[in-house]
Amino acid sequence: MNKPASANNWNGPYLEKKPIDPWGREYKYKAPGEHRADYDLYSLGKDGIESADDVKNWE
Repeated sequence: MNKPASANNWNGPYLEKKPIDPWGREYKYKAPGEHRADYDLYSLGKDGIESADDVKNWE
């Protein structure tokens, strides 16, 4: 959403607002990731807590 200091080729912002998951909450994003080297992107799922129904970009 905001230009990182190290991004010389930044041409954004690329999104007007943060995307929300199907349950109305913001997606979680970590960079660098704990599960993937580049980034982790996930939703806490229907129950809103870290549990088996989470939707994630690993596993």
